[in-house]
Amino acid sequence: MATDNPTDTTAGIENETPDIGEFDVTTLRNLESFDDAVALLTNTYGELQDATKVIGSGFSLTDTNGKYRLIGEPFVVIRMAFPQSTEHKDVDTGEWLHYAVLHIMTRDGRKLIITDGGVGIYRQCEEWAVRENRRGGLYVSGGLRVSEYDLPDGSGQGMTYYLAV
Repeated sequence: MATDNPTDTTAGIENETPDIGEFDVTTLRNLESFDDAVALLTNTYGELQDATKVIGSGFSLTDTNGKYRLIGEPFVVIRMAFPQSTEHKDVDTGEWLHYAVLHIMTRDGRKLIITDGGVGIYRQCEEWAVRENRRGGLYVSGGLRVSEYDLPDGSGQGMTYYLAV
């Protein structure tokens, strides 16, 4: 039921959504493939909407190798934020650490989100944002660079990414 509460995101939804009924159990049970589901949904709702185009900002979180693919790749930082981590604490103070979240666009039009909490990208961006009192509008002509090093405990190699400046 809709409410007059301005923070209620369901307010008025029953008046905006056509009443098309729910799928019965037999129909759902008989779905055998992705194509069956697409056909059912297309017949019910019409053309399917691509979630990447209608939900969110259109930016995609970089995958595991996402930063590596940005080595030498020019991009612009559209916006940056520095949220507090809920997973990592400073070993000396016990305080929650912060990390950088960058919304970037590459020259070829990819809209990506980079996250970084280390001494590289995070520190560079935090220092720039404080000094310039800005949270976007940064052109990174050299893309990223990476520094590889042996981990102190001998368990392998680590990598730190930096803006290539």
